[in-house]
Amino acid sequence: FKIGLGMPDDQAEKSADAEHPSASVVVGQRLDVILQMAHQSHAYKLVEYHRAHAAARVGMRVFDDLCAGEAAVELPPRTNKKGRCLVLLRQPRASPTEFVSWLAENPILNRRVFRTYHVFPQPSQRVATVDALSKAIVSASVPQPVRLQFAPPIPGHEDVKGDLVRVLIEAGVALSPQDYASVVHIVPLLKEDTGVEIDNSGASTPKSPKPKKHSVQSVEFAWGWVNREGHWTIRTDTKISDGHSAKAMAKLAEAVYTSNVKLHVDHDDVVDLGAAPGSWSSWLSSRVRRVIAVDPGALDARVLELPNVIHVAKKVEELDAIADIPAPPFKPTLLVCDINAHPTDVARMCLPILHPMAPGSRIVVTLKFFGTGRDRTDAISEVAEVLGDLVVDVTCLWLFANTIYERVLIATKR
Repeated sequence: FKIGLGMPDDQAEKSADAEHPSASVVVGQRLDVILQMAHQSHAYKLVEYHRAHAAARVGMRVFDDLCAGEAAVELPPRTNKKGRCLVLLRQPRASPTEFVSWLAENPILNRRVFRTYHVFPQPSQRVATVDALSKAIVSASVPQPVRLQFAPPIPGHEDVKGDLVRVLIEAGVALSPQDYASVVHIVPLLKEDTGVEIDNSGASTPKSPKPKKHSVQSVEFAWGWVNREGHWTIRTDTKISDGHSAKAMAKLAEAVYTSNVKLHVDHDDVVDLGAAPGSWSSWLSSRVRRVIAVDPGALDARVLELPNVIHVAKKVEELDAIADIPAPPFKPTLLVCDINAHPTDVARMCLPILHPMAPGSRIVVTLKFFGTGRDRTDAISEVAEVLGDLVVDVTCLWLFANTIYERVLIATKR
C-alpha cells in the first residue's frame, strides 16, 4: 500500500521535498502506529500482550501478525504509574484502513485504545520545529480539509497545537475537526540523543525514573497522515463494564478470549472455585454444558435458578472432586478460580480438581498480590512450582480488566 491510503504517485513525488528532507515520503513505506491508552498501566499491559504474541505463546489472540508490527514500546517520558500512555508499534504490515478495521473488531482493544497515530517511521522524517512541521504537511499535498490530531504533549511543550494551527491557516491550509478529508497525526517524541534512556525491550523495571523537564531542543515531532477511512474513533456506544458483577465477568471474558479457550455448550463441564456470588458461573452457564460452582457462600438467586449451574456449598479445601459432584461422570475441561487468597494457596486448592481433568483441559486462575509493582516473576514461579508437572504452557497476564493487585494465570493440563 502507499502512504496516506493510496496516495497518488505524483503526490508522493511532490512530498519528497529536497528542501525539507524530513518531509520525504517513500512510496510503499510502512507507517509506525502509536496507540493512546487510558492509563500508563494499560500501556504496559499492551506491551506484555505483544510480548506474548511475539513469543508464540499458546492461544494468545489480542494481536495478529498483520497488525502486531515488529516490536511494542512504551514511549517516554513515563514512570510505572504515570506518563502519556502511548505505545509504539513498529511498522505493522496493515494499512491504516486495515489496522482500524482490525481494531474495531477486536473485543479487547476496541474500547481501550482511545486514539491511533500513524507516523512515518524513520528519524530523518521527523521535524524539530512547528515551522518545519507546517512545511512538511504542505509539501506532502495532504488532501484538504485537514483534521489535526495531536498526541499528549511532553511537559513544557503544550503550545505546539495552537502554534501549528496558526501557521497552517496562514499557509492557506483548510482545517476542519469534523468535515475533513484527511487526518494529520502529530506525536512529540524525546530525541534519542538527549541522554534519556529509551527501553526498546519492553522489559519492566522495579522503579522507572520520574519524568524530567526537557528543553526545546530535546523534543522532535513524528508525523504522518491518513485518509478519513484510516482515522480511529473509540467506540462509545456501550460501557466496558457496569458494576462489580460486570467487572468480574469482563475479567473472565478477557482471559477466555485472549487465551483462545474453546467452550462447547453441548459437552463441556467447568468447575468454578470460589464461585460466590456467581458472576463467573452465570457467564459460563450459557457457553458450556454445566458449571460446578464451589463455594460455602450463597450464590445469587438468579444464578441458582440456572438449570445447568450446580452449587456445591463447601470450602474448596473440603471438596471431594468425585463424591461431591453428581453424575454424569466428572470430567471438567476448564477450571476457573477467583479466590481471594495467597497465590500459592490458590494453586494448592486447584490440585484436587486438576488431577481428574483430561489432558488439554485449560486452567484460568486469578492471582492476587499485596503491593502494586509490575514484576511478579518470583511469585509466578512459586505458583508454577506448586502446580508442577500437572500443567504445561503456563502464562501469566496482567489483563486490562485486572486491578493493579491482580494477575491471571493460564495453563493447560498435561
